[in-house]
Amino acid sequence: RRFYYANVGDFQNAYQILARTSELKDSTFTQETRKTIASLESNFQLEKKNIEIEVLKKDNQIKNMEIKRERMLTTVLLLGLIILSISLYLIISLKRKRDKLYKTLEQNMVELEKKDFELDQANKSKDKFFSIIAHDLKNPLGTLTTLTKMLKEEFPHKEKEDLYQLVDLSVIASDNLYKLLENLLTWARTQLGHLKPELTEIDLSSLVDEVLNTMFSQANQKGIVLGNLTEPGLIITSDQNSLKTIIRNLINNGVKYSDSGGKIEISAYKTDSEITIRVRDYGVGMDEDTRNRLFKIDEVSSRKGTQKESGTGLGLILCYELVKLLGGKIRVESEPDKGSVFILQLPV
Repeated sequence: RRFYYANVGDFQNAYQILARTSELKDSTFTQETRKTIASLESNFQLEKKNIEIEVLKKDNQIKNMEIKRERMLTTVLLLGLIILSISLYLIISLKRKRDKLYKTLEQNMVELEKKDFELDQANKSKDKFFSIIAHDLKNPLGTLTTLTKMLKEEFPHKEKEDLYQLVDLSVIASDNLYKLLENLLTWARTQLGHLKPELTEIDLSSLVDEVLNTMFSQANQKGIVLGNLTEPGLIITSDQNSLKTIIRNLINNGVKYSDSGGKIEISAYKTDSEITIRVRDYGVGMDEDTRNRLFKIDEVSSRKGTQKESGTGLGLILCYELVKLLGGKIRVESEPDKGSVFILQLPV
């Protein structure tokens, strides 16, 4: 029809038909294009979703692998921590057991050394004990025996003054023998642990007077003056017999090593927690080596007195043991030719 209108010269209708035909073609093309585009877009979206799904799957796989790896790592670390903890526990336990064993062994060694020392001291004490019995006890006993025999044999022929002298010497000899036996028995009791302090309140000045009265005869033989400088009414709580034995032996030591005409002074003073007793003589004194050996049972050796008096060395050892038993301390200050001061520190 288009061509018809063109042939007859009706160009307007021909043009309209042409335009309409073009529109129809464009419409058809557009619809097909749209269908194609829609199909492509649909395929694209589908492919995109498939890709996204694959990507998600890959992500999930990666995440699962990471989770597995983290779990494995956590398990390994946990196992390692458990193994380390067990190892540390075993090491600490073994170290504690070892330390405990070493401590026990060390304590046993200390105890063994202590027992060995005590046994050694006991053996030395035993040796000293038998030495005194075998030798030192023999001298005063022999002296007393000789004097009594002389007294018996010469009684009818001696003047009264001479007899008094023999009697006086016999009294001194018997007194020395008695003191030696008393020291020996007291010392033996301290070594056996049988001597227990009986604490009572004691007037120290009165006690010193009692001791001096028993020592007067011995000191008078050498013209030695005994002085009690202790303040009256000074009270100490202690064992009376032990305290008497200590002071008596210290005075006896001072008499032995003092020259004729010398003096011995006993003084005391009190502090808050203790009483200090000083026994001072003005005799021959002693050097450092002698001072260091005074209170040691295995090293003690009795020196001759200023008038060749013999002794056992037991008196000062006994003083040391008794002072220790009373919870106190004893020391000496002395120099050659300057006398000696024995210092007792006893609890109030």
